[in-house]
Amino acid sequence: MTNKERRFAVGAVELRSADADAVPIAEGYAAVFGRRSLDLGGFTEVIDPAAFTKTLTEANVAAYWNHNDDYVLGDLKSGTLRLAVDDHGLRYDVDLPASWPGSYVAELLRRGDVRGSSFGFRTIRDKWEQDDNGVITRTLLEVALIDVSPVGRPAYPDTDAALRSLASLTKHDLSEVRAAAQARELRQLLTPAEAGAEEPTIDGEPALAEPSIKWIYA
Repeated sequence: MTNKERRFAVGAVELRSADADAVPIAEGYAAVFGRRSLDLGGFTEVIDPAAFTKTLTEANVAAYWNHNDDYVLGDLKSGTLRLAVDDHGLRYDVDLPASWPGSYVAELLRRGDVRGSSFGFRTIRDKWEQDDNGVITRTLLEVALIDVSPVGRPAYPDTDAALRSLASLTKHDLSEVRAAAQARELRQLLTPAEAGAEEPTIDGEPALAEPSIKWIYA
């Protein structure tokens, strides 16, 4: 699934069961709304609060250990995984199986060795914008959620699918977008002159709603 992306939330999972006889539950946030990501290669990213609204009514999401679909921890359809959206982000809790990898993950959480969560997704709609300081932000407006995962060591996320989205929106070749990202020059692709389009106006004045935003692709 070449368009699959992953994003991480550090310090967002813990074990909720002190009773030795109770089912151990991993709970936390797979995604946090409105928080700017680290530099993903020339751009940063934020998640819109409505990004998961539709997918949670349609998708059968699984919980995996470290995004490995051989290591199933729970499933939305079976009821062993539960997902909810609140003001903070996308929250999950999963009943960890008594056998491996559930017992392994429970022990890592109990010891504090695992503190990160992540979600896998495909982008349905996104928005790219550049402010007056040249800062480029991608906003995830709607995604198809695939999985949520406690993760051992959050890795630098693969942004190739994001760059494919930008290439499609700006009508540039993917190789050109990749090169611009590596050179931290994505802003050159997000100006009207480079994109081969004129900035929209109303009665001769810029038509953008927010003056701090130079150009928007959505």
